Amino acid sequence: MRTILSVDIDWVSNWTQSKQLLNILSPKIKNGEFKEIAIRSHHQEIRDVIDPIEDDEIYVVNIDHHHDIAYGEHCALDKPFQSCNWLGKYLIEGKVSSAIWIANPDSEVKPFGIPEDSINIYYDLELINEFNYDTLFICRSPHYIWQNPSAYGCLMALENLVNLYNID
Repeated sequence: MRTILSVDIDWVSNWTQSKQLLNILSPKIKNGEFKEIAIRSHHQEIRDVIDPIEDDEIYVVNIDHHHDIAYGEHCALDKPFQSCNWLGKYLIEGKVSSAIWIANPDSEVKPFGIPEDSINIYYDLELINEFNYDTLFICRSPHYIWQNPSAYGCLMALENLVNLYNID
């Protein structure tokens, strides 16, 4: 089984969350706990990580303000692969066997149109410490960070840690 920790920086909505995320991820990055780290601008670019995996079960822990399963008509599961439906498409296709979504208290939670047992929703970031990960995927969400200094600061700190420890 391959376990992917996916972090969309839009999950960070304040300095407390920024500090909490950095306190959990920094030691994991410094200690080399990820075999692979990928930093991309948009969540749909997680394809670079997931698509090459063959003949292995994939489990995703997604830290994100949005569930990324499907949103309205413009981003339904029958639409092309996008940042707003990547997880839903992978779950429906069976490429990802199951997922945990670590959401914010004000994240929109609604019926997803996928089997109920394929995703579990939590709000406690500490849950990520209960798994060993193969890959860390960080989504920059450039459309979001320009309006949120705490998310931008967190992203810069994470990118600097990754660069410092020569992991890409």
